[in-house]
Amino acid sequence: MHYLAATNDLPQAEARMHRLAATAPGNQGLQIDYAALLQERGLPRAAERQLKAAESLEPTSLQLERQQAWVALDLQEWRQMDLLTDDVVARSPRDLNTQRLARAREIHHLSELRLSVGKGLHSDNPVSGTHDLSFETAIYSPPLSRQLAVVRRAPLR
Repeated sequence: MHYLAATNDLPQAEARMHRLAATAPGNQGLQIDYAALLQERGLPRAAERQLKAAESLEPTSLQLERQQAWVALDLQEWRQMDLLTDDVVARSPRDLNTQRLARAREIHHLSELRLSVGKGLHSDNPVSGTHDLSFETAIYSPPLSRQLAVVRRAPLR
């Protein structure tokens, strides 16, 4: 399954992983791997449901909580993501996967400014359009009150 996912054959990987997870409902690792594959396919709600089912097997599993935090990030459930990440970092701060998750949260909490500049022909007239210069900006804020983040895009000409 990992080979299929790595080669971007996600539908085939999902079919095989689903079959494995269904034949071993007591194997939490398989359930978590299947949820990660669902998330990778762009199905975070389905991944969340799969993780909720896997939670009944061992609710305090680090692997489970890490995957739940990644899904919460995709679903923009900032508070849940923060709580899960805090717990995982407190329990295994030296684990590489935990550090990766903590870094993703730090990046999420940063402000960002993107600026792109373009020069060229922006009109139908090659004489007047040759001196066109355009700017486009995007400003992202960290989450406000754990529910909302400000995004502002503005083309400047």
